[in-house]
Amino acid sequence: MRKLAPATGEVDDLESLYAPPDGRHLRMGFVQSVDGAIAVSGKSKGLQSPADLRVFRTLRSVSDAVLVGAGTARHEGYGPVRLTPEGQAWRERTGRPPDPPLVVVSASGGRGLDPERLAPSTLVLTSEAGARATDVPFEQIACGIDRVDLAAGLDELAARGYPRLVCEGGPMLFSDLLAAGLVDELCLTISPLLAGGLPPLLAVPPVEPARLRLLSLLQEDDVLLSRWALG
Repeated sequence: MRKLAPATGEVDDLESLYAPPDGRHLRMGFVQSVDGAIAVSGKSKGLQSPADLRVFRTLRSVSDAVLVGAGTARHEGYGPVRLTPEGQAWRERTGRPPDPPLVVVSASGGRGLDPERLAPSTLVLTSEAGARATDVPFEQIACGIDRVDLAAGLDELAARGYPRLVCEGGPMLFSDLLAAGLVDELCLTISPLLAGGLPPLLAVPPVEPARLRLLSLLQEDDVLLSRWALG
């Protein structure tokens, strides 16, 4: 893997490159085709490559928790957050707990999540109404009365020791987080495919286009792996 920006050179230590800053930080992680699709036949796996998979695993390794929308968790068949030996070693060296939990954002309180696939440590970020309506074998964090208050939810996660998050989608959750001004960074892999441009990265266009600043750009074969700061 080779770095193209801000300086050129080979990259050996992805954990150090992608380690988030201290304090509160939320990054989105996505892969898309050259023409903007984030799925092939309904699944993101059709766009993945070995390079993207390494960065995907790295983003999990350097984060305090993994955030995902309930629809994405169900559709993509999410299971426990499993780290590579390299990621586990990095967390040990840097004083992180060994296993970042999965946090599922669910307006329904986690209805439809498969307890046989997900780890018992899974957290469900929901509203008070969602928590009352659904009985699931996971801890529910109720933020908001009738709908999920994402800002309050991230505050609660930070208070529990999870200030640095990677969110793996989907497009509706990305749109909601962006509209609430909660996204600090976008990690976007461009897969060398033309797939039709649908579904898009954002389910709802922002009121004003969000400005981005390039932090780094990597290349492996024909795959481009970018990091962008928002604002």
